[in-house]
Amino acid sequence: MFFINHSINYETKIKNLFCNLLLINRLCFIFIISIILYLSFLVNISFAQSPADTILTRYRNSKQAQIDSVVNSYSKAKKQTWLNFLPAPTWSVRTGFGISVNTSSLSNYYQLKKANQIELERLKVEMYANLETLIQGLESKLDVIYSDIELYKIEAENFKNEQSIYKIEFGKYNNNQATLKDWLTYKNGYLSKQLQLSAKKANLKNRINSISKQIKNPVWATGLINSI
Repeated sequence: MFFINHSINYETKIKNLFCNLLLINRLCFIFIISIILYLSFLVNISFAQSPADTILTRYRNSKQAQIDSVVNSYSKAKKQTWLNFLPAPTWSVRTGFGISVNTSSLSNYYQLKKANQIELERLKVEMYANLETLIQGLESKLDVIYSDIELYKIEAENFKNEQSIYKIEFGKYNNNQATLKDWLTYKNGYLSKQLQLSAKKANLKNRINSISKQIKNPVWATGLINSI
């Protein structure tokens, strides 16, 4: 009898141990998967670009290309001036034909060429810096706009519930369950919220169109306005 009880207890312990091992394995698996998902989330956040970054990257590349084009065209135009300092043929009765080289002018040309190169590089750096300042300002404005759009969408979604309440309150008034004063007070509040939402949407559209004119991207503006 003792042997049978002892055998049953032993089997129970084995089963419990086996169940505990399975539980531990599941917990370890869940923990590992959680770590992997969390690390994946961090990587996605690190490399993800906000809508503002995407739009402004295109704008930055476009403006930098314009700056480079202006600087390069001016530099090429200046390179043509060396033709003015080529040796020139001369003629006189006393010496006949000859070649004239103005060494003083040639020296001044090279000095001026070096000064122009330095000035062009300085101008390019200054234009790039001004562009970055402009982009930082646009980035701040865009971040605020995208935040305001999200807030507007939440308010617009909440206002849908207000429309249902409007019908209920109107039904109460029609069924003489609410006084005219109560109904008009509620209706006035409802219309005020509606006007506020309309004003916020109009304001968002104006701000989006204003930035669109700066970055010359009407397609972006149209898509964003339609998403509101």
